[in-house]
Amino acid sequence: MNAGHIGRQQCSYFLSIGFFTNLAHLLDSESDEYSPLSIRRLIQTKVNRMIAMAGNFPNGSEWNIEKQVQASQHIINLWPKSVIFTGAEVGQHLQCGQNMINDTRLVNSPIREVWIIQKEQNIPDARFDEVAAFISINGVEPFYKLAYGTMQLSSDGKNIWHQSLDNKPTHLAYVKQVASDQQILNVMDPLLQR
Repeated sequence: MNAGHIGRQQCSYFLSIGFFTNLAHLLDSESDEYSPLSIRRLIQTKVNRMIAMAGNFPNGSEWNIEKQVQASQHIINLWPKSVIFTGAEVGQHLQCGQNMINDTRLVNSPIREVWIIQKEQNIPDARFDEVAAFISINGVEPFYKLAYGTMQLSSDGKNIWHQSLDNKPTHLAYVKQVASDQQILNVMDPLLQR
């Protein structure tokens, strides 16, 4: 499920993991008994940006967009604040959590148990979602940098990125990894063990 928290002015973020369907429906919501503002206006007022695990950059195909093209297009075209995409390419090789799997002192850790089951069942262990959560908490730098531009979707869900001139900031961006996997894991793994 996509999750967001609306709090103090301009300091809240949305973290989107999975399909954009719920956020696309939310975006079309009108005012209600809790606020006279439409959801779009609330987002403009209360949300700084969205971090979204979606896409494969600069061009490619990824499950979250490919399976829900219409909802993805709706978000890309109409989301009123900036969106930072963490694409499949930044998580497909990152092997976070190995320390947790090997740490037998972590008794009754549901995260450790899931990763052990995943490994036992030979489920691919790419960490796409963890990268999005990591960036939403820690920010982009120093491990990643932003590539700004616009995104186009084909009818079959492939994303095509159009880089902005001189990487001039736009409301859409995707992250490019600039640090080694080990540098990222040195910070990410201890966070996962908390």
